[in-house]
Amino acid sequence: MDILPEIDLSENRITNNTIDKLIETLKTTKFKKLNLESVFTKNNKQETFEILRKICEVIKESTNLEELIISKNALGKSGAKALKVFLTNNVNLKHLIIDDAGLGEGAFITQIFVE
Repeated sequence: MDILPEIDLSENRITNNTIDKLIETLKTTKFKKLNLESVFTKNNKQETFEILRKICEVIKESTNLEELIISKNALGKSGAKALKVFLTNNVNLKHLIIDDAGLGEGAFITQIFVE
């Protein structure tokens, strides 16, 4: 199977109604870059956490994923917790782009590295 250079979902809202089809695609497709910019902007915090947790569970073992873009999403501390699963398990990631994500000063680092 060929490796796609990118799956770009930016500006497309991901909800509980659409996540299952996306998860199947992520499980069966090889890709180097996943762009999730502005996909959670209208979701509530719990919905964002659950969806991001599901995505992170799938991509955490990807040996092809080199870049994750998750900017312009209101992730908050619960989003950081969901990302922790991915970031502590995926050793192939080279670029994490996470700007304007509502994490607050130091919140992201705290959630990832401090128990």
